[in-house]
Amino acid sequence: MLHIRIQHPHSEMPAAVSHEVKRALQHALDCFEHMVREVHVTLRDQNGPKGGEDKQCALHVSLIPRGLAVVRARASTFQGAVNIACDKLQQIVAKQIGKRKQKRSRRSSNARQSAPEIEDVRDLAS
Repeated sequence: MLHIRIQHPHSEMPAAVSHEVKRALQHALDCFEHMVREVHVTLRDQNGPKGGEDKQCALHVSLIPRGLAVVRARASTFQGAVNIACDKLQQIVAKQIGKRKQKRSRRSSNARQSAPEIEDVRDLAS
């Protein structure tokens, strides 16, 4: 289960917003859940009641064993900003995990190449 902290502009965040944020993050990070330590979500309304594309979502994701992915998105609704941010986050986390796998693969192939070859030497005099 993902550890998710949500910071909302109002002291009492509507349950529907909280539920939608958690659902979207769970969907975006489902196959990477074992690589995620914590997700911190910050929602902000830049213009207040004026309207416009002023709802912002910032996602800070702590990765295991180390690393941080940060994504920001803006839309006319919190749900829209969250969905855009989650789409971006999924791509970034996949890319970072892919880079890690490539590094590990290169290290192991370099170790195999640099390892001395051992010959099977048998005493033929017997």
